[in-house]
Amino acid sequence: MNTIIEKYVRMLNYSFNGIKLSRKLENWHELEFGEFIKELNKSIKANNKLRQKAAVTSSAVEKPIEVPTLTKKDEFEWMSLFEENKKKAQALQSQINQTEREIDQIVYELYGLTEEEIAKVESS
Repeated sequence: MNTIIEKYVRMLNYSFNGIKLSRKLENWHELEFGEFIKELNKSIKANNKLRQKAAVTSSAVEKPIEVPTLTKKDEFEWMSLFEENKKKAQALQSQINQTEREIDQIVYELYGLTEEEIAKVESS
């Protein structure tokens, strides 16, 4: 699952000229599409401000490259990519959760835990 998440984060960095991503964007697969777009535009604006500030304090002659926020057309293009990859990430997470539950059951059987003991373990 981490591969899908990491690839998507790398793609965002590449697509938006090395944008620094917020924690929410790093966990993009937990967001709804509208939240994702809102957070992405927020990060773009914040990064543009940081680039402007860095350009003012440095002796660079060139103006920093400003990354434009997403247009409605851009958002539409991102929608299918986002939804497709989110489905993949969720499917993998579901498989991971199922495997973890199966492993837990095997361990409970190996140790001969009672229902009460299992409840204590799972509540901690």
